[in-house]
Amino acid sequence: MTSAPAHPLASDMFPRSAVASISGIGSFAGAMGGVLFQRVTGRILDANGNDYTPIFFVCGLAYVTA
Repeated sequence: MTSAPAHPLASDMFPRSAVASISGIGSFAGAMGGVLFQRVTGRILDANGNDYTPIFFVCGLAYVTA
């Protein structure tokens, strides 16, 4: 799923003067989530000998629960 459907929400929910700030905060949060996920993935791989099974398990659960 792309983030395209979420972009109009800011303009529907917030005043015109706040839309750019809200979009920027959301984009920043998404980018930091990506950074955090990469760091956690690296630590998991280091801890269990480069076995991707737990990572694929978490990604599969995230897709189903979203």
